[in-house]
Amino acid sequence: MASMNDAQTWTSVGGRLAVLVGFLTVILRNVEVTMGARFDAMNSRFDSMGHRFDAIDTRFDGLDSRLDRVDSWLDRVELRLDAGFARLDRRVDDLGRDVATLTRRHLDDQ
Repeated sequence: MASMNDAQTWTSVGGRLAVLVGFLTVILRNVEVTMGARFDAMNSRFDSMGHRFDAIDTRFDGLDSRLDRVDSWLDRVELRLDAGFARLDRRVDDLGRDVATLTRRHLDDQ
């Protein structure tokens, strides 16, 4: 068996190291491309979901404005009802005073 001298040994080690580095470079580029494609696919899915959430947000904004209008209308109805009940309370009080006055007169006349 022939022995190798130092130059041949280092050349063999260097050649194997070069092949190994080249092989690792190819593998890493392949992994990078594969992972990049997966990340791009995930990003496009997230963008799609972002657009969907924006659409839902727009619908909720529309619903919120409608509910604000309903709330405003109910506030106006409440004010009208409060005014009507205040008038009714005044009339009942007036009627109560009138009944009390008539009752006193009737009892005084007897």
